[in-house]
Amino acid sequence: NIFGPTSLMNVYVGLQTSSSSSSSTNKRAVTQHWARCTDITIVVPHRRLTCTMPEAAGSRLDMMVEVAGVQSPVVEDIFTYNPPIVSSILPPSARGGGMTVYGTNFGPDPSLYFA
Repeated sequence: NIFGPTSLMNVYVGLQTSSSSSSSTNKRAVTQHWARCTDITIVVPHRRLTCTMPEAAGSRLDMMVEVAGVQSPVVEDIFTYNPPIVSSILPPSARGGGMTVYGTNFGPDPSLYFA
């Protein structure tokens, strides 16, 4: 393999998290951390690779590739996870009780995305 062992290669997606807005500025603080893809396979040397994206949620996420410690430029707004799909809702059994939402693409921890 021209790239060398895939153990020297990493592919990252930039996942963004935002904190609640400040009342004085009405802006959200956004932080980014890099999550590593797994199962990297070289398809065409120097041209194409495949990998398994980490479980997450978000849209317009950044990506970069690292080979033997050398990072590519960050490609901004290149990747979007599929949106959540609600298939059914089980209403609360009593006033003020919790409801159950069924569906797909809720991300790794759906409780973080409910407002």
